[in-house]
Amino acid sequence: MSHLNAAAIGLEAPRFVALLVKRFPNIKAITLFRPPSSLPIQEDPAIDGSERALIERALAIRSDLALPFWDSLLLYVSTHSAKSQHLLKRATLHNPQHLDALQIHRDDCTESRLLKIIEALPSGRMLAISSRMQTKQNVSLHLPMLDFHCPISPENDALVKSVMTEIGLEGYIARSGRSYHFYGNTLVDEESLITILGKALLFSPIVDRAWIAHQLLERACGLRISPGKDYQNCPVIVSVV
Repeated sequence: MSHLNAAAIGLEAPRFVALLVKRFPNIKAITLFRPPSSLPIQEDPAIDGSERALIERALAIRSDLALPFWDSLLLYVSTHSAKSQHLLKRATLHNPQHLDALQIHRDDCTESRLLKIIEALPSGRMLAISSRMQTKQNVSLHLPMLDFHCPISPENDALVKSVMTEIGLEGYIARSGRSYHFYGNTLVDEESLITILGKALLFSPIVDRAWIAHQLLERACGLRISPGKDYQNCPVIVSVV
């Protein structure tokens, strides 16, 4: 397979995905999905006053330490005696990919088709691509993907590349809006994907820990390729590793 290499730099996610699929002659179809919108935790009616106070503490920790929200909340709960039953239940909320998914044949996986799907998204929804690819042999393989938490900066451009080198993956790094995404340039089986996610977890919170947990539950990865509720633009490829 020939890789996109430097030609991918500067591509927005829909065009990148369309071109990447064409570089894998064995891919028969890809899966896209539209994650449902969730109420902000502050608006969850199950959360009572004492738990809302914990949320405020978590937000303060997030602001001070730049940790993900759930890491901040669980850190605080683990060191303070406080009622947190509903918060812990909310932490387990998982939206399976299959709830709103569609399969796209390789011949239909064009930038224009992806953009039409994005344009038709309901307000507040986003389009994501699943790592699970159907091959011409009707076997499911995965495109390795990762979601990072570290903020965008020239220093973190280099940090993310270094993390990928330590994990032992080659592929494409995108700026996602607040942080980074990674797409591999080889297909792997499910067992190998789980091993990759396990290795990546060693680099939390540079890599998003909660995101990895949900991918493990799903046995597949998913990354946004469209604008979304809190994102004005599509992710853009910025480097090759």
